Amino acid sequence: MRTDGTLSCSGLNSFGQATPPTGTFSLVSGGGYHNCGVRTDGTPSCWGDNNYGQLNAPTGTFTLVSAGLNHNCGVRTDGTLSCWGDNSQGQAPQLGITPSTLPGGTVGAFYTQTITSTGGLAPYSFRIVPGSGSPPPGITLDASGVLSGTPTSTGTYTFTVQAVDAHYIGATRQYALLVGVPSTDTPTSTSTPTSTPIPTNTPTATATPTSTNTPTNTFTPTNTPCPSGSHYVITSSSAAIVPGTTDIGNHCDDCHTAINLPFPVSLYGSSFTTAQAGS
Repeated sequence: MRTDGTLSCSGLNSFGQATPPTGTFSLVSGGGYHNCGVRTDGTPSCWGDNNYGQLNAPTGTFTLVSAGLNHNCGVRTDGTLSCWGDNSQGQAPQLGITPSTLPGGTVGAFYTQTITSTGGLAPYSFRIVPGSGSPPPGITLDASGVLSGTPTSTGTYTFTVQAVDAHYIGATRQYALLVGVPSTDTPTSTSTPTSTPIPTNTPTATATPTSTNTPTNTFTPTNTPCPSGSHYVITSSSAAIVPGTTDIGNHCDDCHTAINLPFPVSLYGSSFTTAQAGS
């Protein structure tokens, strides 16, 4: 590293490890077939062999970077460690933070979401990176990774969460949390069922029976010959010829009397209005 902060390399250059980037650096470190340095603005930069991802330096600012055979580690300005490259022996653990995104919240409704980390050595601790933004008012993040509280205002809030393992290796993830207003349930118009009249039994028209003439008893005379030796009593009050054994009404002995009948009498196909009574 020159006094002006620029870099100059020589030697084997099969992976471009002897061709440093331009710019000014505060320090430089040589690895197997790659090199890394910290620029004067604090950002890391690496060049050369990248078979293990050893050139994929993380974002952020560093105070120190050290290059290994196929990996690198550095000290961030916040004092945490970060490593990248070959991790076949656990020499460059890469912490992960989940979830990748946060569910939205609602003003006045309690919110909770647990943030977790993997890839390092437990236990993990969490915090909001200073200057990266903040959660919505009313919501805080505790050291165990629980983001909770009741938001008091709407909007989209952006902030960065940092996880640190037992070796003080850290990782960060930026989040955006959207807080909305409570939904107002507008009742849908429901039609009020109209009352359906209960059908009543409407009597069907029935034919009123017409009066029929009840036939009167019709006297049908039978052709019955008068028995020999009998006598009959004719009474004008009942207009009946009644066999009798007593002498009442109009009668005579051994004589015949003509009597007008009150109604015609049919005998043997002939109609009679008078009768001869004898005794």
